Amino acid sequence: MIGKKVYISWTDFNWHAYLQAKTFNSEIKFISSFKKIKTDRNKLLKFLVYIKKSYKSLYIIFKVKPLLLFTEDPPPISSIIAIIFRPLLKYKFVIDAHNGAFENPMISIPGHKLAMKKADAILVHNNPLKYLVENDKRFKDCKFFTLNDPIPEIPYYKSDDNKNYLLAVTTFHGDEPIEIVLEGIMEFLKQNPNTEIEFRVTGNYNKKIRLFEQFKHPKIIFLGFVDQKVYHQQLVNSLGVISYSVRERVQQFALMEALGAGVPFISNKNLTNLELFDNKMVLTEITPDAIAEGIQKFLLSREALLSNINSLKYNLSAKRAEDLAKIKKHLGILD
Repeated sequence: MIGKKVYISWTDFNWHAYLQAKTFNSEIKFISSFKKIKTDRNKLLKFLVYIKKSYKSLYIIFKVKPLLLFTEDPPPISSIIAIIFRPLLKYKFVIDAHNGAFENPMISIPGHKLAMKKADAILVHNNPLKYLVENDKRFKDCKFFTLNDPIPEIPYYKSDDNKNYLLAVTTFHGDEPIEIVLEGIMEFLKQNPNTEIEFRVTGNYNKKIRLFEQFKHPKIIFLGFVDQKVYHQQLVNSLGVISYSVRERVQQFALMEALGAGVPFISNKNLTNLELFDNKMVLTEITPDAIAEGIQKFLLSREALLSNINSLKYNLSAKRAEDLAKIKKHLGILD
């Protein structure tokens, strides 16, 4: 297959979708919400946003007339739209599925499971998730393929900041145990009162403003929301990254960013991380004491962890290339 490919994402922008589209030499179409209007707590506005995005998805599909269409899921509406109009426009159809696509409430939306069954391929981002959904009767006959997130190329930005710090990467989303992570950092600081190490926390802490008040400490700095250049500058100049998720079967993009920036990381012992990074990076349980111990271990073994980065990048990139080749062969992609 050589021809037009388009990837539709119902977001203002996200790195995963951008890099996934680039992987398949596909045009990327981001469909944003209403500018400067918060819709999270207003059901009517959220409904109107869905109408707007559905219309825009249809417009893109009929204007581009792709030979291959990708939709990012969740939300599943663009996937349902894609399967409805596929008989008319005769394109192949791929769902790029995040964990939430297989969970309530998204999986219960009428037409969603049918779209999955009719899709030419469903991409999931880690093997543990693939094994789980393949053995779920609800997804019988679906065509699942694993494609781990790529390791992005993070440019180096010089900084005049000469302080040593660890960067806790979070979006203050529900599956990130940021409160426990902060408790672990506080425990480390309690055990090491004379440390010169700072802990800088990314993300819009206004989502959980009480944590900003609860964890006030001279060595804990809440950066708030920063743009991409500032984030990358903070990342490449850090001693390392801290990123945790309560999900067992998820690939944390922050960890791939850390490898792309050439810095080691601390994360949790979920099924995905154990498969991809076991013994190469510091992985802990999600408890304050374990996180504090993990920080101590990280600082003592950082040089060894740095030496593991190149082999991790090589092995993960080689595995991704192998998985990508299988997907392209299945879809008949020649370019």
